[in-house]
Amino acid sequence: MRFIGSRGQRYDIAGLNGGPFSARVPQPRRPHGVGRLARTCLTLFACSAVVLAAAAPASAATPRSTGAPGAPTNVTAIAGEGSATVRWQAPASTGSSPIASYAVTAIPGGRELTTAGPWLVATFDGLTDGTGYTFTVAATNAQGTGPSSTASTSVTPSHPGGQYHALAPYRICDTRPNNPSKLAGTDAQCSDKTLGPGTVLTIDVAGTNPSGTTAGGVPQSGATAVALNVTATATTAGSYLTAWPASHAQPTASSLNWHAGETVANLVQVPLGTGGQVSFYNANGAADLIVDVAGYVAASPSGQAGLYQALTPYRVCDTRPDNPSNLAGTDAQCAGKTMKPGGVLTVAVTGTAPSGGSAPGVPASGVASVVLNVTATDTTSASYLTVWPAGDPQPTASSLNWTAGATVPNRVVVPVGSGGEVSFYNHLGDADLIVDVGGWYTDGTSSSATGSYFSGVSPSRVCDTRPNNPS
Repeated sequence: MRFIGSRGQRYDIAGLNGGPFSARVPQPRRPHGVGRLARTCLTLFACSAVVLAAAAPASAATPRSTGAPGAPTNVTAIAGEGSATVRWQAPASTGSSPIASYAVTAIPGGRELTTAGPWLVATFDGLTDGTGYTFTVAATNAQGTGPSSTASTSVTPSHPGGQYHALAPYRICDTRPNNPSKLAGTDAQCSDKTLGPGTVLTIDVAGTNPSGTTAGGVPQSGATAVALNVTATATTAGSYLTAWPASHAQPTASSLNWHAGETVANLVQVPLGTGGQVSFYNANGAADLIVDVAGYVAASPSGQAGLYQALTPYRVCDTRPDNPSNLAGTDAQCAGKTMKPGGVLTVAVTGTAPSGGSAPGVPASGVASVVLNVTATDTTSASYLTVWPAGDPQPTASSLNWTAGATVPNRVVVPVGSGGEVSFYNHLGDADLIVDVGGWYTDGTSSSATGSYFSGVSPSRVCDTRPNNPS
């Protein structure tokens, strides 16, 4: 490093790999230099990067950093369940010795968490869900504790997931002309709103109920996510549909995909966005959209209802002749019962277990709803299938849609009805039905019930095997 200085002037050189250093520019020996600024050059090799600052005259002491550290900066917090993760940046001045620890203080309450330096992150546990907190951080070295940082923005710890509440399905959107589903009130919000290419449709979900009623739907407040059966029909081009929480950035993801002329359905679980709404995007061509609500996730869990119990999938119904799935016991209940046009088939789901095995199945009691994979095959006409809790009125909703000759599956989450049974309706033609169980939700009657909460996230793509990474 090279610098130029005037005579009698001292300079400090602070290095990344050494130092600090002090140097004095010597008086020049030229006799005619009296009263003139002499210039000289000094080269040091002790550091790889330097900062020069003019110091006091030669008679003054070189200034040094002394005492406790300064205040940490850029304190941020992310809430968790009864906790918050706090991050910060080190002080601009560490004082005259290395930082030994940081103290994180939660406000309100004044609880303090100490973490060893040089770590710049800490998780603060034992917070109260539903209460807003800010956090300050102070650094300590051998000379003492420095000033506290500016407080973080407020965050509110809460349970990250919720309990699922299955509903008898009901329709809240049908974009087809002339309202063929005969919807009323908010449920008629999509009438005559066929989606064009590149079109986004945002619909209300929270606060809706089955048409003609004031209850039995998604509450106006307290719901964080919903399960929707979404159907695209009257499609004019190959396209895809993306569903995501309203007001969030549109994700790179697809919920349905179709060829021109197809009618395609899929069960979509999606968080609610601003105002309890969900948005839908159609990429190409025109398409009509039909949306049926299957259930919702409630925030602030309490009790033991709505906890998910996953199962290794097993078959409880196959209507094809000659029992090709080799089912036994209750699981063979549908053998040879091909569905006819306008036919209803009621299937026992609770109290079942995998045929010929010892793996657990859906218990006989304590069950609110079940997760099914339902497949229609050997279809002789374009038709649709409705699934609902046995004993309830048949709703205006569809779970599967197909054309003649197609084999179509879909995931269905449905409450169990009378006797732990579920009903299926086939509209037109013949169709064989195959029903596999994937899991169930608790009904809260057992205080010792366990299971998983549901946490909804805006969809994102994690895999695309196509060449050249089109996503």
